[in-house]
Amino acid sequence: GSLEYLNPSSGYWMVTIADIQFQFNPPDYDTPPQNNTNDRNDDRDLFSFMQSPYQAFYWVSNAYIDDIPLIEDDDMIVAFYGDVCIGSREWSGNGIPTDVPVMGQDDEIDGLQDYIVTGEYPRFMVYDASEDILYNANVYYNHVFEGALLAMYSVNEIKVEFDCCGVLGGDCVEDNCGVC
Repeated sequence: GSLEYLNPSSGYWMVTIADIQFQFNPPDYDTPPQNNTNDRNDDRDLFSFMQSPYQAFYWVSNAYIDDIPLIEDDDMIVAFYGDVCIGSREWSGNGIPTDVPVMGQDDEIDGLQDYIVTGEYPRFMVYDASEDILYNANVYYNHVFEGALLAMYSVNEIKVEFDCCGVLGGDCVEDNCGVC
């Protein structure tokens, strides 16, 4: 996955097929919190989201902007439901699956009422950090959100492509008669 440090006030799921030994040392609450990652960008705050008990991870193997691979640890894949960000993750690199979280609706938790509902598809977008642009993206082998407590799906690739109007990441589509 893409986890770089643990937050003592968050919960985590671990899935493994091998025996592991894990030890978490409780934090010293007398010292200010810190982590060792200095490469975080303030733009990431634009794609913040709340944790939901209903969640899925979409494991993306390849991602491109105009057939150029995304930049590892710089560009991001962002999930939306309507205009609401429901998950995001920095790109891990082509061939290294990136786990993009998608958080679901829960009417009982403030802030989750507008999140994705069972039976809908998340809309994925790509954030190009070098250009500071958020693009619409085409998802190949997207999966419907099932509203489970934890689900995992494989996505072959996500691409930012030119639409029929010649706009990179645009949303023009051809109708059945081939008219844009």
